[in-house]
Amino acid sequence: NINDLQSLDALVEALRDPDPGVRGDVAVALGHLKDPRAVDPLLSALKDADPAARLGAIRGLRDLGDRRAVGQIGRASCRERV
Repeated sequence: NINDLQSLDALVEALRDPDPGVRGDVAVALGHLKDPRAVDPLLSALKDADPAARLGAIRGLRDLGDRRAVGQIGRASCRERV
């Protein structure tokens, strides 16, 4: 569906928003989409300088449930003390 692709693209672009709260919220929203194409951008978001954005990425990846992210979520969770 083209609307789903546009939504995904818009959310991935918003992961670069200057506001870390927005980046965190967007990461969570990407997880809610349940679209496996969101995994790579969320994995990149785990390296965000802001802890709120990283926590959003952890939550988004957890919601996606993609096996590729399990190890990285665990390492990031330990750093963030989730």
